[in-house]
Formats: sequence, structure tokens, C-alpha cells
Amino acid sequence: MNIKYKALVYPFDMEFLSTMNYSKSFTNIEIKYLLSPFGWKAFLENIIDMKVFEKEINNYLHYEISDEMKAEYDTFYLTNSFIKLDYEKYIFPKVKAAIIEGKRIIINRLLSKKQFSGIQELADANNVQLLDYSNRIDESFFTNQYLELAQINTPVVFIAGTTEQTNKFDIQLYIRDHLSKIGYNVSSIGTRTGCELLGFHSYPKFMLDNSISEVDKILYFNKFVKEIENEENPDIIIIGIPGSTIPLDTKHRSMNYCVSCFEISQSVKPDFVLLGLSFDKYEDKYFEDVENLIKYKYGFDIDCYHISNIMPDQNSLNELELSYVITPDDDVSTLMNEYYKDKDNVFSLHNCNSKVKMVSYIIEQLSLYNDVKFL
Repeated sequence: MNIKYKALVYPFDMEFLSTMNYSKSFTNIEIKYLLSPFGWKAFLENIIDMKVFEKEINNYLHYEISDEMKAEYDTFYLTNSFIKLDYEKYIFPKVKAAIIEGKRIIINRLLSKKQFSGIQELADANNVQLLDYSNRIDESFFTNQYLELAQINTPVVFIAGTTEQTNKFDIQLYIRDHLSKIGYNVSSIGTRTGCELLGFHSYPKFMLDNSISEVDKILYFNKFVKEIENEENPDIIIIGIPGSTIPLDTKHRSMNYCVSCFEISQSVKPDFVLLGLSFDKYEDKYFEDVENLIKYKYGFDIDCYHISNIMPDQNSLNELELSYVITPDDDVSTLMNEYYKDKDNVFSLHNCNSKVKMVSYIIEQLSLYNDVKFL
């Protein structure tokens, strides 16, 4: 019988929503509480009113830790957040308090080496278990030289986005879950850390290591995918591509200047590509231009599009840190029913009929070129 860690997740906001919606996939974690800074309360309540969150989120969400809560959870789960948060003021004090109380610590948040070392030292000093899901790769992975790319024989699906916030992780989880339910063996490489908690692979940390050349990253990623194929024998491999595919400008470094997409596209050739778009009305000329740009920049075709519920805040385009605006699901659904009703390859998770059609479309297209069959 598996022992379930009873977890308090902090800091909770939109970033963790995808994981929360598929928390049943956790192999050894039960989400007991979601904790957010009190200053986020108005924002989160507004989002809840827009029905972006599921109704039951209110049953988990808190803004302070009560004595009753302390007695009910045994694991402090530190996650990434959509909203930026000062580490010294809001992150470390919460982690420190949890360690002093003897809570197990799970780290699934991007931290500097100094920040991680500080938490590790404190955990060791208090004899507290620390679980790190930043996906560190064993050095034995790099012991041999790889001089050529291996052929990936399993159908590969890319989930990419024009910008960073285009529901990519939500799409990966939904497609994986839906395909698994109808009998497919699905292997996945997610765009976030901590995907192992949900039963699949995170984007490997070596792809972000500046000490590794770009050529070696391409070869290593190819080997990474090939080993997954050999070990898991999947019917389909879903690869989420971090960052953007089309640079918004030269200012916003957070989009990684499309480096990840280029490296992955040179490492593995996709059989199907879904491109996530920000919430908006796009004309046929836009789709044509994007398809040409992607084709000649990365060497693959776009098979379908996804309209997200997020779009860049126009007021932040001149700022170093890009911010985003969240759109109610009802507005996205209306857009799909009215503006995109005649587009047979434009879908959205925020429209019930559309998201089901999206998975069927992927299977239909793959069945034209591969051995994937309807079950």
C-alpha cells in the first residue's frame, strides 16, 4: 500500500491549476491545502468568479496556516507561481517555518543554487526530508559520446506556443489523460519541473546548463527521448516545448528567444505539431504567415492551433517583465463558437466540444502517416 504524503502547496495561483486539476495522477501525494499570500486574495477571488478555477478550489484555498492545518499536513510543497514573489520576504520564511515544524519539503520551484543550498542546509540541520524535483540528471548520462541522432520510431507530438503563457502544460495534461483513458500508452516530456510527480518526465535540466554546448544538448535530448522510447514502449510521445516559437521582441528574455524550440526541433522530428496562441481573433493571413515562419525556421509544419485564455498585457510590452491578462472561459468558448466555428484545426480547452474534437483530430492525423490506430 502506497503511503500518501499530505501536502500543503505554496504559493498557489494559476501556475499550479493544471497540476491541481490532474492531482489524481499523483502517485504518492494527496493535496490537503493550497496556500496563497494574503495579498493575492483579491486577484484569486476575481479569477474564481470568472470560473477559471474549478469550484472545489475554494475548499482547499487558504491565506494563512491555522493550528488545525498544521496538524493535518506533513509535507510542504514549494511550487512555481504565475505571480512573481520575493524569495527572502515570502518564500524562505514559509519554508523555514515548515522545516522547524518537522514537515517534509518538496521543491518544485526554480531556485538559485544559493537558495537551494540554504534550504538543504536547514533541512539537514533539522533532520527533515528534502525531495528535489528540479530534475537533476545523473552525470552517468553524459559518460559516452553521441555522434549521431537516433531514429525515433514512435509518433511524436509537439506542444508549442507562440509565447510562454499559452496553456501548453494544460494541453499536455489533457491530451495525455484523454489518450490514456482510451487505451493508448503515452510517454510525455513536460514543459515544467516536477512532472515526475504526475507520472511522466520533466524537461531535462541539462538543456538549461550553460556548460553544455548547443550541439551536445541536441544530441543528449535525442538520447533522452530514445531511452524513453526503449524503456516505456509508448504508442505516442508528447513533448512540450518550453518558451516561445516566435520572438515577441528582443526585450523579453523570459521567452528564451526561441532557443528551446530550435534545439528540440533539431533533435527530434515531430509527426504532429500543436501551436498554442494567445487569446485573440486571428485572420487567415496570420495563420499563413505563422506557418511559413515556423516551416522555414524550424523545419516542421503546424497541424493545429489552440486558443488559450491568456494574452499579453499590452501595457507591459515596453517593460522588461511581461505580464498577462486572463480571460474568462465563457469568453473563450464564445469566441470558438462564433469566430472560429468554420476552422476545423483551431481548438480550445476552454470549450467543451472543442477540446474533445482536438484529441480526435490528433489521432486522425497521426493515423494517416503512422501505425496509430483508433481503438
